[in-house]
Amino acid sequence: MFNPWILFYIVFFTVIIFSWIFRYKDKKARIFFLFFAGMYLIYSGLGGALDDVDSSYIFYYVIFTLFISIGVFIGLKSKHKNKVPQKDWSFFLNYFINKYATFIIVLYYIMSVSTLVYPENKLLNLISPPKPDVIAMLIERYQEDGPDTFTQIINLTKQILYPFFIFSLYKYRSQILKLSIIVVGTYYIQYCQNSYLGRGSMLEAALIILAFSYFYVPKIRKPLLISIIVLLPTIIIFLVQYSLTRIGGTVSDVGFAESFETLIRQESGYPLHFDNIMDMESKYRLNFLVWLFTIPLPGFFRFGIDANFNVLFSEELLHINRESNGFYILLPGIVGESVFLMGKYLFWLNGLFYGWLMGITYRILARYPQLFGILVIAAIDFGYVTNRGGLSSGLPFILKVLVYFYLILLLIKKESNWDRTLSHNKR
Repeated sequence: MFNPWILFYIVFFTVIIFSWIFRYKDKKARIFFLFFAGMYLIYSGLGGALDDVDSSYIFYYVIFTLFISIGVFIGLKSKHKNKVPQKDWSFFLNYFINKYATFIIVLYYIMSVSTLVYPENKLLNLISPPKPDVIAMLIERYQEDGPDTFTQIINLTKQILYPFFIFSLYKYRSQILKLSIIVVGTYYIQYCQNSYLGRGSMLEAALIILAFSYFYVPKIRKPLLISIIVLLPTIIIFLVQYSLTRIGGTVSDVGFAESFETLIRQESGYPLHFDNIMDMESKYRLNFLVWLFTIPLPGFFRFGIDANFNVLFSEELLHINRESNGFYILLPGIVGESVFLMGKYLFWLNGLFYGWLMGITYRILARYPQLFGILVIAAIDFGYVTNRGGLSSGLPFILKVLVYFYLILLLIKKESNWDRTLSHNKR
């Protein structure tokens, strides 16, 4: 159960430290940072008030929260020297979308469908989708020696294409039905391939559609908000029931109150491991720093350093090797992970860096409306993925995938004749 006083203090300090969000004039910025703050409170805050968590956790939580805010301010205010005028980039992004968006979406679909053909033909799943089965999916994943060369090429191509796919959705920003079909279709293919789709993926698909609907179709804004409020109890019940059926359970008659309580317990229990973290010796600081500064580079630049931090944490806590029977992954939350990796005295550095990265990422992406889809995915990455899975889960998208995305765009911009095309069209 939750200690009501500690819960009050956690919520109070969180609201006070992040109160600057409410004074932000830019609506996109308010939603972006409020989404992060809400997810951060759920995954790292609420669980600190559980009876089994030492009251000292609130100190580390508040300090970490404070440095996240400081980092965001630094990131938002930092100067970015761009030799290319903003208007020039905006013209290029429009040119790119008009010329390549449809092709990229079709190519991404082809890559996705290919996973239903090889190495096993699962095309019939598109017509008769399988029941959700996370256990079978995990067994299949971990029993294999690893994907073959062709599968690796497909996975790498999809990883590189993904931000371009999201970027290309801007072309259909006002055609919500078409955009919804495109988005839902990709996740449906993923479900048919794995017989499973995580709740995080469902959240991602829903937020992409909702964000485009809210900002680019103003006439449905009010009905959209009302529908979300009305459907929220049903959504919560569904998420809890889905988490049961995916492991082979059966649907039960559970009401909203019980489902809400179950969901909060599932999603806010990460601080329960904090007492164990405090007893651990901080010995992965070098691993973390090497990993952090080599994220955009190929893996061999890490010289064999183990960067599977959630696995390392689970091994330390369970006292068994990852290859042993009974091993499973435990998640410490972003505050606990930072103490685990950086120690009791330097953990706040992760908060400062994370906040700075969030601030500068928002500032760069919000500069161009064409990057709206990428901004939504960045919000999900900072708000949901990292808060739930830790820095090792969220940072690669920002520091690797988006870096490659920018470099490829820069190369296309340099090598294409888009400026001449633009001049011709102006005539």
